[in-house]
Amino acid sequence: MQKWQRNYILSIQTSGSNWIDITLPFTMNFRISRNTNASANTARISILNLSKDTRLKIYKDKYTFDIYKGIELRAGYGDSKETLPIIFKGNIKQAYSQRNGVDYQTDIECYDGGFAFLNGYTSKSFAAGTSDRQILYSLVKDLPAIDMGVIGNFEGSLPRGNAMEGATTDLIKSVSKSNFFIDNEKAYCLQDEECYRGNITEISSASGLMGSPLREETMLTFEMMFEPRLQIGQHIHLTSQTESLFNGNYKVIGVEHNGAISDATSGRCVTKVTLYYGTKALKIL
Repeated sequence: MQKWQRNYILSIQTSGSNWIDITLPFTMNFRISRNTNASANTARISILNLSKDTRLKIYKDKYTFDIYKGIELRAGYGDSKETLPIIFKGNIKQAYSQRNGVDYQTDIECYDGGFAFLNGYTSKSFAAGTSDRQILYSLVKDLPAIDMGVIGNFEGSLPRGNAMEGATTDLIKSVSKSNFFIDNEKAYCLQDEECYRGNITEISSASGLMGSPLREETMLTFEMMFEPRLQIGQHIHLTSQTESLFNGNYKVIGVEHNGAISDATSGRCVTKVTLYYGTKALKIL
């Protein structure tokens, strides 16, 4: 994949089924953090010099917890929507605009799955013998504004009938032993050694690897040129020319995108990747 001609499409829900799209020539700065932690992923997006009408449509007060206002950011390389992967999908926590010198800057703070963490509630009974995997499928369906991702091989089952009531995310964490995360509004329950096939299979200098990977306990981190195709929980093969001892198969457990996409400036745009290196062989589901 040639990494030039950065582009984006930012889609924002204004009311009901109404959405607006923002793209170049408006300058966008963004910082996105996605990982396998059992908490909501986050994004902070800034757009310069939108019209007054658009700024008013985007505005959201941070105290309106019960109002879902969707946001989807596609970014990457090229000029067609099909070449721009979704790098963040979630709901807006707050959005506001202010004057910054000669520019009007619109700041948008977002959570991926934040609405589900705050508003998901379950009250269900399960019969004796119901498998943990079946329970997880059922619980995920109670998460508002969340689709099904990948559920791994959870082999336990209920020895007797059981009633479950409470915050849905808390119940999922309990059944999965915290092997739960939401990414781009899809719920995943994967054990440490479980992963799935993604849209990119290898990271190397040819795909934008920068510098040498750093090993810390069971994690490997490095920076690379902006790589929008990476997905949390996917399998990846790493090939490093400078640290060949780290070459091998890993699970992606963290992605941070940071930079700017603009026609006016050529700002830096990078992806920090965190991989899991465990003691067991990876299982690709």
